[in-house]
Amino acid sequence: MPPPKGMSPRDLKRRREERLKDPEVRRWHENITRGSETTAETYLRALFLFCDLMHTSPPQLWKLREEKLHRMLLDFVSLQEKRGQTGQTTTNIVKSVRSWLLHGGKVLTRPIKIYKSQDPPSIRDERIPTQEELHRILLSCTSCHRVSAVLVAHAGLRPEVLGNYYGTDGLRLKDFPELRIKGNGIEFTRVPAMVVVRPELSKSNHRYFSFVGAEGCGYIRDYLQERAEFGEQLTPETGLVKPRNLDKSFIRTTNIGDGIRAGIRAVVGREVKMRPYALRAYFDTQLLLAESKGKVAHDYRVFWMGHRGSMEARYTTNKGRLPQKFLDDMRDAYHRCQPFLATTPMTDAAEVDAAVNRQFLRLSGYTDDEINEMDLTDTEKVRELAREGLARGSGGPVEDAPQRPAHPALSGYQIVVQPAAVAGLVAHGWRELDRLGPDQVLMVSPASPGTSTTPSSSAPARPAGAGPAPPATRAAAGDAAGGARPPASSPSSPPPRKSSAGRERPRWKGEVEERVHLSTPVDGPDGPGRP
Repeated sequence: MPPPKGMSPRDLKRRREERLKDPEVRRWHENITRGSETTAETYLRALFLFCDLMHTSPPQLWKLREEKLHRMLLDFVSLQEKRGQTGQTTTNIVKSVRSWLLHGGKVLTRPIKIYKSQDPPSIRDERIPTQEELHRILLSCTSCHRVSAVLVAHAGLRPEVLGNYYGTDGLRLKDFPELRIKGNGIEFTRVPAMVVVRPELSKSNHRYFSFVGAEGCGYIRDYLQERAEFGEQLTPETGLVKPRNLDKSFIRTTNIGDGIRAGIRAVVGREVKMRPYALRAYFDTQLLLAESKGKVAHDYRVFWMGHRGSMEARYTTNKGRLPQKFLDDMRDAYHRCQPFLATTPMTDAAEVDAAVNRQFLRLSGYTDDEINEMDLTDTEKVRELAREGLARGSGGPVEDAPQRPAHPALSGYQIVVQPAAVAGLVAHGWRELDRLGPDQVLMVSPASPGTSTTPSSSAPARPAGAGPAPPATRAAAGDAAGGARPPASSPSSPPPRKSSAGRERPRWKGEVEERVHLSTPVDGPDGPGRP
């Protein structure tokens, strides 16, 4: 129940202090606060609103008999209907009165019917943001509230986890186990990064954890970097989100909601019903979609939302400790859900490595059908298979295979990648051809006709364990050492393979004849210079 409108924060604080001067009211309020600060404040306002409308006081309610209390509550429900108040609002006020009566030892057993008590109109037509709208909402928020919004939308945290009702506690930097602070540098050692919710911040008073992906880690890192540049000393006990203009360590839940709401209204306007809590509904809905695709287990989704269930029971029984393999499996499951949660294009290092390994196996003579049956994430295994493919193509060990140039159809493979993936491709021998834009780089595979294939003795040495060199590099090294290319009609060359369409398919190493180098005329069976 929101505070009354038209009153300044100072007036609200003064009224609250006056109400809590009654010792019994204060004891009742403190008792509820131990369970939930938000509920305690809501019940306090609701109780005194009931007393004002019914011209009574909290101590007077204890003196009434059950029959008269029941009639008073029924009259109050009828008055609320005439005032046009919703059934949920009336239900919350009746709950607060029942709680106060129970505190005084009076139990109201007679039934009270309230029309549409379980039909909150505030969320009846509420809409959940799409991924595109969420991206615009995040960019519309300030750096402080952007962190709050991404943790609600990508980690499923409740706003009160970031900062409680009074602003005395909230999420701290120590709650991110993979967060490292070195001087003014902030980094995450693992992504997705774990975020731990302590029992005092949990609505259900139990410890649990969730994860945040690369996009959220980037927003957190930028926000903390901004605070460090302004001279703030960051420690493990420092609050993750704090007010900018106040000397406080934590931000209040109300201010978190206001900041997220400002970003939402800047994108969808005031006409669309979308509360800050809709971002948490976005997390739940997107994970439900990922669950239907087999990306994440149901128990994982329930646990990350902070609900009680089988995962929570196991985590509590083990006193907050789970096997490392189990944690890694949860982290991998969250990573598989990133396409459903993230609002920015993902640069997946594993996918880049798989693409590079796939091209490497193609260059080693494997077909796409053979490659589809291989594990492209195991780089060491891919290297072994590549050496076997080279040896299979040459008819002997790869060290004895004749050095021949790459076939143009098997080299010069070009892809467009994000700038963050360039370093990984260069490490595998790829070259950067052109910058197509701020977010697109054209890369070409090793031994490309578009790059220099002139034999040179100054070619860089390949590091140990990097696997067999690309064919153009090996051919260049052989020419630089004075070796001559073997004749085109080598008697040791096996006959060319036939594809499913009946056409000849060029072979690798000894199988690829000299005619594959288009710049070199070859005497073939059809005459001079014809393959």
